[in-house]
Order: sequence, then structure tokens, then C-alpha cells
Amino acid sequence: MKNSILIIFCLFAIACCKKKNNPSTKRTNSISYKMNGDAVYVENDATFPYSNATFQDSNKFDIFSDIPNTNGIGRKEFLGIASISKKTATQSILTILDPVVLTDSAISHVQELRRTITNADFYNIIIGGDNRCERFMPDSNDLVNNWIRVTHEENNYGIVDGEFNMKLIKIRDCPDRNYPDTLYFTEGKFHLNLKE
Repeated sequence: MKNSILIIFCLFAIACCKKKNNPSTKRTNSISYKMNGDAVYVENDATFPYSNATFQDSNKFDIFSDIPNTNGIGRKEFLGIASISKKTATQSILTILDPVVLTDSAISHVQELRRTITNADFYNIIIGGDNRCERFMPDSNDLVNNWIRVTHEENNYGIVDGEFNMKLIKIRDCPDRNYPDTLYFTEGKFHLNLKE
């Protein structure tokens, strides 16, 4: 009888351990933050709106999020943080020059920098959902408030959690929108399933 109970207990313990070591079940992607004090939360329901992440290469990944209009039709904002290194150390988020203002010979250099330096973009979107309006990039003079940190990863970054803060400044105006010149993103958190 004792042997039977011991065998059942051992089988139960092994089954529990196997479940724990199996890849985690896919969970809903989400990104949340406060923008100038106003809370924003975007969750992916596999349709629009979405928060998402993709592998850039074997060492880096990108995250991005569309923020829907209040009526749920179309998007009003886009946030992207690119070239995040697969490490748990805090990384600075830097400014990369906009290729639109560069000569053709400099554009390829800037595009290469975008793939190697952690950087961010924020746009508000004009009616229709596809036309970028005002554009914001990290304040290059403020490395203290522009950071991202991976706090947890599973399955070789198949699942990743983290947090971020950013101070973004307006680099392009738009007559259809009137956001302040500086946007503060605080208490940023992301919970994402990375896609190849």
C-alpha cells in the first residue's frame, strides 16, 4: 500500500514538473503605459487593434502597438520600439535621424543604424488610419528617461516581458493634430509573444 502511494506521488510530481517545463501556453499580447499621465492599454485579440513583437534577427527584436480611435474604428496612434537587444540589462533608447530629411547617400547608413541601435517612434494618425501625422522621437539629450528593460523571457524569447520609460519630442507637426511638443511615457510594460 505504501509503495502504491509512493508510486502515485512520484508520478504526480513528474507530471507537474513536465507541465512546468513545457513551453508556456500562448498568452495575449499587451502593452500599457501612461502618456503625459493618461493611461493607455492595448491588448491583442488577433485582430485590430494590436500589440505585437517580431524578431529582427537572432539577437534583437522589435515591439509595436496600434492605439485605436475611441470609436474603435481605425487607429489614432502608433508606438514602436526597435532593435531591442536580447538581454535583461537596461538599454538606452536613442534617436535615429529621419531618412526623409537626409540625402540619398545617407539613407542606407541611417537604415543600418535603425537595425543596430535601440530606437523608438511615435506617430499620431490622421483620419483613415494609415497616414502618419505628427512624429515624435526620443529626446537625444535625455538618456535618463529613455530606457527599456527585459524583465522576463521564456523559450529563447518566444515570450518576453519588460518595462520602459521614454521622453519623446515632436520632430514633425501636422495641422490635423495638436499634441504637446514633449510626450512622457511612464510606467510602460509589455507582455508579448514574439513572432519570427
